[in-house]
Amino acid sequence: MDSFEEIFTKKIREADMVLVGLGEEFDQMNPSENAAFAESEMMAQNLKWLIPAFRSYDTSQDAFEKREKKQKALRNLAELLGKKNYYILSVSQSKMVSETKWREGRLVMPCGTVCKKQCEHGCAEEEVTALTEEEKAEISRSFERFEVASKEVKDFLRGDAENMPPEVRVAMKMIQKKEAVGGAINALGIDLRKILGKCERCGGNKVFNVLQAEKYDEKGYLKDWDHYAKWLYGSMSRNLVVIELGTAESYPSLFQNAFEKITSLNPRASHFSPGDENFENVIDWLAKL
Repeated sequence: MDSFEEIFTKKIREADMVLVGLGEEFDQMNPSENAAFAESEMMAQNLKWLIPAFRSYDTSQDAFEKREKKQKALRNLAELLGKKNYYILSVSQSKMVSETKWREGRLVMPCGTVCKKQCEHGCAEEEVTALTEEEKAEISRSFERFEVASKEVKDFLRGDAENMPPEVRVAMKMIQKKEAVGGAINALGIDLRKILGKCERCGGNKVFNVLQAEKYDEKGYLKDWDHYAKWLYGSMSRNLVVIELGTAESYPSLFQNAFEKITSLNPRASHFSPGDENFENVIDWLAKL
């Protein structure tokens, strides 16, 4: 019986066309309690558009190690696909997906990307633009400062804290943590707005071009989506393999439902998914190629 690795490479090698779906797992780097707490504070401060960037730029050790492995996996996947006639459909909004060296014009990110910015009000006349390398470097430094500030959250109270009842001490600790992290997030939001600049049309702030923005501007991906739709139409009656790396539980119409429909309409198409439980094994394998 062929191993997963042999099946994976064989399907790519024998296919006329390859469609790869990259799931939400490429956004999930640091499932720690502190990361979840920070994201809840971003939502509380109406800064949801920060969350995808936080996941992309998180500098904690655990997040760094996971990101490094997934970056290697994506680079090796791009090399494995080579000059094949392929397309990458990503529900991930991650910087690493945007910056992987795929074939020119073969990536579509309908949920947006942290590598582009838009007007917070979604001005129709304002263009969605790619971030410059200088802006990316400044954003990275802002998240480094946020990480330092987050580490300064006090875990213990001074003075008579030890003499307080345990339930009071826990409550006071949570209040202190919320104030410290909330302040750091507020400072991060102010910092990033300065970097991203203002809309030339309405004077509003620029935010990341992601689905979490209050007025998500779809201009950021629609041109790529039109190209993807034409490519997909051209796959009819061709030997197409659909590879699902990760899941898109929040967007079934983009992944599971769409892939099932594609393979049902094309008798020569096949759908290959390693499954949720094997995702990390796939990433490990690709990273070591």
